[in-house]
Amino acid sequence: MSFLVHWAHRLLLGAGILIVIGVAIYAGWQGWLDAIFPGTQDVLQKLAEPLWKLLPALERIERFVRILGAIVTACTAAAGVVTGIYFSKRNLPQRLRELMAAEDERLLGNRKALMAAISQSRPYVHETTVFHVRPLERALKEIGLSKIDPAYESLSEAVTELEGKLRTSETEIKSIQEQKVAAHILRGSIASARAEANAEQRDEYRHLAEQEFSAAHAMRPEDLDALELRGLQRQLRGNEPGARADFEQLSVVALASAQAATDSTVATARRIRAARGYRRQAGLFEQLNRQRDARRRLNDGLDAINAIGSLNDEANFEKGCLHCAYARVQINLNQLPVAKKHLTDAIKALAGIPTEEARKLKDEANDTLQGLQPPQSLAAARGLWARIKGWFCSG
Repeated sequence: MSFLVHWAHRLLLGAGILIVIGVAIYAGWQGWLDAIFPGTQDVLQKLAEPLWKLLPALERIERFVRILGAIVTACTAAAGVVTGIYFSKRNLPQRLRELMAAEDERLLGNRKALMAAISQSRPYVHETTVFHVRPLERALKEIGLSKIDPAYESLSEAVTELEGKLRTSETEIKSIQEQKVAAHILRGSIASARAEANAEQRDEYRHLAEQEFSAAHAMRPEDLDALELRGLQRQLRGNEPGARADFEQLSVVALASAQAATDSTVATARRIRAARGYRRQAGLFEQLNRQRDARRRLNDGLDAINAIGSLNDEANFEKGCLHCAYARVQINLNQLPVAKKHLTDAIKALAGIPTEEARKLKDEANDTLQGLQPPQSLAAARGLWARIKGWFCSG
């Protein structure tokens, strides 16, 4: 939209400049400028005489001028329409608020007349209704409505219209909330980046980033980005219980939304996020030397990934990360055969992913696997045939 407005304005400016130049040349040709610039008519005629012979017939020139005028008119109209749409979109929320405020004042004022109708004293001993016809008609007449039936129809239309306005307001509020959540997350990201660039105020910036992510989470508790980013920030600040709580909630919310999602792409992305939450929990347990708790979380993460079925590159990358973390935990538990299996599975999951990050992780897994292999000479010495040869040679 802004592109069209930009070029429409340029086209109008160019057309205006051409019109001004044309009018000036025509005025000089007719001799109207001789009083200001003497000799202008003679100069223009001498310059235009050789060009005049090259011009086509006047009918063609007239046709060209008409076409050019039609183009300029169409461009002017298009620019006006585009500009009107642009500014009407920008001012639509303000217009909606003004309209709803006016409707609220009118309906509140009308309600007072209705309440006055039922507060009148009546000669009846036993009341059988709340409103009577004549007092109600008088009240409706004060509002600006005539009879009961037309008033009922008009108010039914008003209810339908107000329901539409409520839906519009809810959509606007939801959109504003989404924008505010995104703004908090972006501000927190900026504060986190400043923390890495400024060692002296690092903890201050990290605290500010955590506050921004907490504000986004308070506005929308199920926001996965806010949960994960706040958990990472808390982990950096040494708040291990808070970080673990965020990562646990991240996995729970992501799995619940994946089960409720109707789109397979959305469900896959949510399961990947849940698996990443389990992996981050495992990392915290690994730091606390609670290797078995870390292993349980990694099993949950692999279950979340394997439930997807057909894995894309993002899912395969997360699966590779889970297997690498699992291998590291098994090495800490001195379970080397199981660690080798997980490293092999990690290499297999990362093999077909064309990203630099996946390639580096695969190389690290391969180096770790090679480091767990015994030397070739030692392996041969431990073989059965080597032992038999040793017995015969020693005899």
